[in-house]
Amino acid sequence: MTRPARVALVHDAYFDYVAGLANALADHVEVCVIGPSRWRDVAQEYFRPDVAVVAFDSRRLRDPRRGVAVASVMGTIGRLRPDLVHVQQSGDPWLNVALSMARFHVPVVQTIHDVAPHPGDASQHFGVARLQRRLAPRFQRFVTHAPTLATQLARTWRIDPTRIDVVPHGELGSLYRSALSPDRPRPRREPATVLFFGRRWAYKGLADLVDALALLAGSRDDLRLVVAGTGESPDRDLARLPPNVVVERHDHFTSTEETVDLFDRATVVCLPYREASQSGVAALAIGLGTPVVATSVGGLPDLARPDREAIVVAPGAPRELAEALGRVLGDRSLQQSLAAASLERAAGELSWATAASATLQVYARAIAT
Repeated sequence: MTRPARVALVHDAYFDYVAGLANALADHVEVCVIGPSRWRDVAQEYFRPDVAVVAFDSRRLRDPRRGVAVASVMGTIGRLRPDLVHVQQSGDPWLNVALSMARFHVPVVQTIHDVAPHPGDASQHFGVARLQRRLAPRFQRFVTHAPTLATQLARTWRIDPTRIDVVPHGELGSLYRSALSPDRPRPRREPATVLFFGRRWAYKGLADLVDALALLAGSRDDLRLVVAGTGESPDRDLARLPPNVVVERHDHFTSTEETVDLFDRATVVCLPYREASQSGVAALAIGLGTPVVATSVGGLPDLARPDREAIVVAPGAPRELAEALGRVLGDRSLQQSLAAASLERAAGELSWATAASATLQVYARAIAT
């Protein structure tokens, strides 16, 4: 057997990534997605009808019933009798231990989205990263999303580089847009709107973006900053903006409709990250054809390539960031070229068909091990 006939795809996060991959894999193999019930209502609109989705109970980490929920995951995998188990990196220590200790008698592949914990991310559980590294020998192969991350994974987790494969992060825009009615009107692109989207933690660099916009505000009075997502309060940073910068806030987990509208409206999506592995926000922007300004951290330059899909600057450099944002905001032809490059790459190298093909090759190598 060169590739599996049935795959169990296990996750407790990254629901949109999992949906994109599962839908594309379903053209080649039978796929069953096993994920937490808290994502069921959010994610069900993304999955194809022929992708089986099984939800397990979403208990709080310290709830003793969490162990029962994880046991149900193991039972589901056992009843499914897959030819291969593909695990998305989990922040749940219960699930990590259970998956690594289980005797599946089939290969187990793990996708590592974040090689190292993000500094200051309060959603990460203490000790999980160390636990993941200790349990790494239990998995046959690993997937990362960029060559730089593969090198980092091999070095810091002490994994043989020949066990690591690079599969670029698929674009997410087509997935989100496909969940909406094709007759739904699209908002117009606005002339000077900067979107900061996603979880708010210090390493995401909102403070640097505020400093950059304060610099830009001295030369133009039409700037709008849209901040959408949850996490730490942005009040202290936003208070430093001059009064001629309009601020629009969406302090909640945005729906599919809201998300697509925000990206369609934005002149540019800014990822001023001080640290990162990869970015679903960049993958979403590329798939929706929204210009990107990002920093050169982690795998971001591999996903949103400099002077192709994005303008890329050094992290922690507000003046350089201001110059990049000003360049994009002031040049309509540059906006159009960045958008066109993004949509072209989304249809090719970052398409889910391409990701599924590469993933099937990973599965074949795991089976041959």
